[in-house]
Amino acid sequence: MNFNIVSVDAINITSPYHVRVQEDERHVLTFTTNHALVYQVSFFLDESLYVKNVYQFVIEEVNDTHSAHDDKVEKTIVAILNSFFQNPECSLAFVCDTKQGYASARNHLFERWFRKYAGSQLIKLDGVIHTDGDMYYTSIITRKDNPNLELLQANYSNYIELLQK
Repeated sequence: MNFNIVSVDAINITSPYHVRVQEDERHVLTFTTNHALVYQVSFFLDESLYVKNVYQFVIEEVNDTHSAHDDKVEKTIVAILNSFFQNPECSLAFVCDTKQGYASARNHLFERWFRKYAGSQLIKLDGVIHTDGDMYYTSIITRKDNPNLELLQANYSNYIELLQK
């Protein structure tokens, strides 16, 4: 099954967990771990940078429960992202959740995943936004051959600068 941003069939070829489109949700994927944790991976069109095909990316465990580290979750997310980046015009934007004060740890996790899996075709743009004692880590990942790369870089830099004021 395809849902215009990723191919669920292609994802399930390499994903250790079975991924499916959430019923009645056009851009939400779900999977359940061996520990019965249910994850949702959402893509939302982001028009704030005035560049086409930029999607906000959100990963959340539905019941907000935790278990021991599970490498299969990481590999499932990577399978989803590999499908997403088949389109050279697509860009992924995300902000590390500040819930429970783990924004920095989440940022380090995504940085580690990027270094481990990105290969040579992807580029990651990072920004940190300081507001009233909080720090928000934000990034955009896109392909180096994205035809909108220069515009994306300029608009992202301006956006981060604007949010700092």
